[in-house]
Amino acid sequence: MNFCLTRMRYATWLIVLILIFPGISVSFAQYSYRINGKLQGGAGKTIYLSDDVYVPNTTKHRIDSVVINEQDEFQLTGKITYAGLYSVFFEDQKGFCPVMLDTKNPATILGHAALIYQSKVSSPQQHLLEQLAGLDRPIQDSLESTLRLANAENRKKPVDSVMLSRHVLKLKHLNTRRAALIDTFAANHPGAYSLLPLSENHLGTLISFEKAEGYLRSMPAEYANNPLYLKVNKLIAGHKATQAGLVISDFELRDANAKLVNTAGIRKTNKYMIIDFWASWCTPCRANNQALLKLYRTYHPRQLEIVGISIDDNLNNWKTALKQEDLPWPQLIDTGGFSSASALRADIRSIPSYLLTDAGGRLILKTHKVEALTDVLKVLLP
Repeated sequence: MNFCLTRMRYATWLIVLILIFPGISVSFAQYSYRINGKLQGGAGKTIYLSDDVYVPNTTKHRIDSVVINEQDEFQLTGKITYAGLYSVFFEDQKGFCPVMLDTKNPATILGHAALIYQSKVSSPQQHLLEQLAGLDRPIQDSLESTLRLANAENRKKPVDSVMLSRHVLKLKHLNTRRAALIDTFAANHPGAYSLLPLSENHLGTLISFEKAEGYLRSMPAEYANNPLYLKVNKLIAGHKATQAGLVISDFELRDANAKLVNTAGIRKTNKYMIIDFWASWCTPCRANNQALLKLYRTYHPRQLEIVGISIDDNLNNWKTALKQEDLPWPQLIDTGGFSSASALRADIRSIPSYLLTDAGGRLILKTHKVEALTDVLKVLLP
């Protein structure tokens, strides 16, 4: 299987979220790596190594480079702060090749310079990634096919409920097979890098938070600063911190005028507060706004406040959406999508998501449905 030809569905989140506090010195362990390669037709070209993968080459962060020799061979060696997925590329091409650096074994890249994205990469952890992708592919293909059939059946008038139920049962069966595959892989390969993207994709569904936490504990130290490790760790912490009955931390973010707003001030001056996680591109979020507005008009006079937190990456799109929606409650933003600090801290992995808290910050309800908020507020604010 040619790993470079297969876009990795498991590794798309590669953003490091590091907070450096004044007076505290932060340092990372350094690990040695080595890449040996031969790319036909590459003599004289400079090849670059980056810790960014699925972003355009023009914006990739370059951490090393070398000129390929007359025999089309090259070697990259140096220090990195974590093991994981990296990429090699030429600056005059759009294509690139993901390469797994595990710091204990050299990686080998063989191919043609004009088609670097088709290169064959060899390393122990790369082999495990390919092995897992190969085992999962039949399940993924069947899931996609069954989902298409289920959606087509659901569009029929009238809907054949018996056939639709069969498709739903098959989807459940396929997910059960995938869960079993993950369990077997984890048992056979404890500490493997592949468990990180698996955990990110299936956390809270096929992989419980407890299992994911166990996977992290089994990881060698070289993964501790990997962005994916940090993200999964923060999602687990966010899940633990957003259980009903616990006091959740306040959010301090910018509004549309770039003013810093702390939700503590809003929370303390009301009996209850709803945090609405949304984005301008989220159709269900915006479709819910009329129901949310109705709820607001009913309960705001009884000391309920709503605070919107957008996870938009584009400030202009967010501001345009604010004008279009014209909602009366405070609106804040934390750019970065589901990898934003606020989303990770609150374990937000789909939107819309609503957090209902009391004046003391105690979480009463976390839900995706406005109806669920309404049902609880009917009891709290009769």
